[in-house]
Amino acid sequence: MFFVSLYRFFRNHKPLLYTLLIITSVVFVFFGTKVRYEEDLSQLLPSTETQESGLVFGNLKVKDKIFMEMTGAAPETMAGYVDELMDSILQDPDHIANTLYKLDVDVALNALDYALAHVPSFVSPDLYPRFDEAIAHADETMAKNYDLVMNDETGAATQMVTTDPLNLRELLLPEISGSMGYTLIDGHLFSKDSTVALMFISPNTQSFDSRSSQALIQYLEERIQQFEQAHPEVKVLFHGAPVRSAGNSQMMHRDIALTICLSLAVILILLSLCFKSVNILWQNVLPVAYGTFFALACMYWIKGGMSLMALGIGSVVLGVAVSYCLHVIIHQHFVGDVEKMLSDEAKPVCLGCITTIGAFLGLLFTKSTLLQDFGLFATFMLIGNTLFALIFLPHFLKSGDAPHNEKVFKLIHKVNDYAYDRNPVLIIALVLIIVVGFIFSPKVKFDNNLKHIGYESDALHASEKLYAEKFTGGGIQRYYAVVAPTLDEALDANQRLAATLDSLRRQGLLTSYTPVVSMLFQSEKEQQARIQAWREYWTPEKINEAEAAIQRAARAHDLDPSIFVPFRALVESDYEAGDLYGDSLVPDGLLCNFIEQSDGRFLIFNATEMDVYYKEHIDNQIAAMPHAVVVDPFYYTGNMISLIHKDFKSILLISSLFVLAVLFLSFRRVSVTLLAFLPMFLSWYVVQGWMAIFGLQFNLINIVISTFIFGIGVDYSIFVVQGLLAEARGEDTHLLSYHKVAIFFSALVLIIVVCAMIFATHPAIKSIGICTLIGMASTILITYTLQPLLFRWMIKIPFIRKSLKIS
Repeated sequence: MFFVSLYRFFRNHKPLLYTLLIITSVVFVFFGTKVRYEEDLSQLLPSTETQESGLVFGNLKVKDKIFMEMTGAAPETMAGYVDELMDSILQDPDHIANTLYKLDVDVALNALDYALAHVPSFVSPDLYPRFDEAIAHADETMAKNYDLVMNDETGAATQMVTTDPLNLRELLLPEISGSMGYTLIDGHLFSKDSTVALMFISPNTQSFDSRSSQALIQYLEERIQQFEQAHPEVKVLFHGAPVRSAGNSQMMHRDIALTICLSLAVILILLSLCFKSVNILWQNVLPVAYGTFFALACMYWIKGGMSLMALGIGSVVLGVAVSYCLHVIIHQHFVGDVEKMLSDEAKPVCLGCITTIGAFLGLLFTKSTLLQDFGLFATFMLIGNTLFALIFLPHFLKSGDAPHNEKVFKLIHKVNDYAYDRNPVLIIALVLIIVVGFIFSPKVKFDNNLKHIGYESDALHASEKLYAEKFTGGGIQRYYAVVAPTLDEALDANQRLAATLDSLRRQGLLTSYTPVVSMLFQSEKEQQARIQAWREYWTPEKINEAEAAIQRAARAHDLDPSIFVPFRALVESDYEAGDLYGDSLVPDGLLCNFIEQSDGRFLIFNATEMDVYYKEHIDNQIAAMPHAVVVDPFYYTGNMISLIHKDFKSILLISSLFVLAVLFLSFRRVSVTLLAFLPMFLSWYVVQGWMAIFGLQFNLINIVISTFIFGIGVDYSIFVVQGLLAEARGEDTHLLSYHKVAIFFSALVLIIVVCAMIFATHPAIKSIGICTLIGMASTILITYTLQPLLFRWMIKIPFIRKSLKIS
């Protein structure tokens, strides 16, 4: 009677009603439009459990870099084109942190000078036995040296030979040139077959920040489009984590707008045709709009922002919100008396709202920001919508029978009045569906790979495919890293990781791995040990032995022995430990592939290539090592999402107990409570079982719909139980029929919303539609068939009949 009394009060104080409506609407719209939408996809996930794995979600350039490929021209021409394109892109440095697409001569010379000044630091102790072999084969090496000197036009080869006549350089870096997936043409990076030029771009943004990524990708697309117009024979492709993030966000925006606009348009057109009145349009739109802005304002007051994807999933709640309005409007259409309508509808609508909110609030117990945002948004939206439907909307409804399409309503009544609960074939079929659902429900699988619910454009896929074919031999590239508070500690840890990776390569699990970092960067302690080993090897006797072998070989090949004096200086020099990282000799665009500093800690990266079949095994082995991490956020999200899945059953149990408690407090009878709870209980197992049969999997997004199915199942159940009780008690023989008409329209609205989602392009939104259709179908069938059947059986029991006050 509360809402009836409130209606009477505002009916006599209309100015107060309109003032309250206008003020609250303005406040909600004002603050609701201030909400910041979080497009950082990492917010879908719970917090990482370790500091090391947490860094993987941070601003690491090696994770966030963009791979760009150019094809369609001769290598020499393409090298100039690469310079032209990169000069255009670098005109706006705000978007780009650094690039790598060529190796300048100055860099190579500086690297050579550093290497000559710190030779012992690059020599592993296990190479010294091979030095003996090099001395023994000095004559063979000198023959090659002769050819190099005779054919040298620049003097660079002669300088290299006089300093290193034994060709020790080949022992220091034995595999790098052969293991690299690219070659150099005019200093530019190309594939080994010289058909694809490669460029790396490190952006000034995190890949998970899809809003910033969108601005970056739009900028790159504009530059590339201008370039391709000037050079139509050339094609430029690019991919990377920021590209994927921007594509996801863009498609999510488009699909949210598409599904909401399409479903609203179809719903309003159908309602206007059924009721022959335009009033039905705004009577449904206003409460939903009020509830939406109320929810957004609450999100702003509580958090300041919310996940954009949570808003996208929240479009499903649109159907629930409209259904509450329809119950009010349609019941008023039948009874023609606002107070009578409120007396009949206030309790079931409020009860349905509370139980649905209880299902959604269970999401607050998860550690995922996305699920928490969705739970809060859905809760506030239903509260705002229900309050508008029961407080403000009744004052805009006219008394008396509203104009409607007689043929349509006649058909609806025919559908609703059919005795589904007395059709033995339908009952047996439904029982079989439920039994099969129970049997197969444990077999439903959960997809914990977040990439599978992400959108991938054709251009992105083409770029990734081209890169795999030309640079990784068709396999996948994978980065592994070590984390430590100091560079020396990180370098020491990397030695252990490098040994493990090298072992995996020898076993054939890695198709490519070169310990570049271990070769180029060593801790001070390791360098001192190597310098000492150098001194111990190059004793005066060893130096004289090597020099004598060089002189004999030089005379044998008509070379002047005196030109090899620099070699003696090389082996006799007094060396000290260097700091290749601190001396900034390596360009940032190249260095970020090896070492990076983040949050006061150092990360050292190791690039590998492997067959995708071995990825999980290798990832697990590396992740188990101390200080080691897999540089792929999705590796850690799999474990986190699995935890959410495991916790979700507990969350559903909590929600179920809450709903049971609310139902019991309302009906005050265990039998009626269990009857009302039945569709919610059975539909969950039907959804799980039949998803397993059809090969559909739960994921982080569509598992949320289980709460939606719970909520809508209880709503329908409450209205049917109210109608069955009123009919059995002789209080109102038409109430059940009225409620069924409202349920029909509600189901129609929800099916339209769900079908609109199936036409979405984004996999996450599309998966919601398919999952929800199964749940909706099972919920309606159970409500229309099993509930009335069980109610008839139940009231045949004398003590239940007496407790329900049925004469």
